[in-house]
Amino acid sequence: MTDNFKQMKRLMDFSDENRFYYLQILARSKDGNSKATKVVKNYYITNEEYLDEREEQIKDLCRFFSARAYLRLNRRSYEKVAYENLKQIANSLSYRQYEFVRKSYSKACGRTNDEPNRIWILDFDEKDYNSIDELQVELANCKMYVRTLQTEIQKDYKIIGEVNTPGGVHLLTNPFNKKEFSDKYNSVDIHTDNPTVLFAPDFD
Repeated sequence: MTDNFKQMKRLMDFSDENRFYYLQILARSKDGNSKATKVVKNYYITNEEYLDEREEQIKDLCRFFSARAYLRLNRRSYEKVAYENLKQIANSLSYRQYEFVRKSYSKACGRTNDEPNRIWILDFDEKDYNSIDELQVELANCKMYVRTLQTEIQKDYKIIGEVNTPGGVHLLTNPFNKKEFSDKYNSVDIHTDNPTVLFAPDFD
């Protein structure tokens, strides 16, 4: 089981009521579900109390559907999502794809980002390494190099932390020079606006 609720709450910023965190519960075929990825439920989190009140519900849904809860740490803006939602609806109507209208808001959430202090994810998958020790060495080396690259940027960028996932580790960090990093560590995926794992039950 992967439970990152406590860790994520320490990283979340609820100081702006016009921004929210986008959380999705996804049932994926690779976790034993028979169909392609299915959205079980979406949450739009504006304050910690809202998340606290729904924590057990989120975990129960993940267990029931053999699903994972994914959290985007880059906040969304209600205003930007609303305008993007209108655009998505207009596009669906223009192509007479009426069945997609109901999905327009979640699609708008996925496509907008209003986080002043951007968080990127470096994805370390355990299966890509011969041992946990090898993964940890690679992780440590990448962290040192990211810090080196961040010092070249005239901003207060830093490494934020590590998050355990069912398959490895997500390194959370502020931006850096992607090209220079990839030239040296081309096997490490960089995600500039992807979600990280908030909760995942044990899968049979």
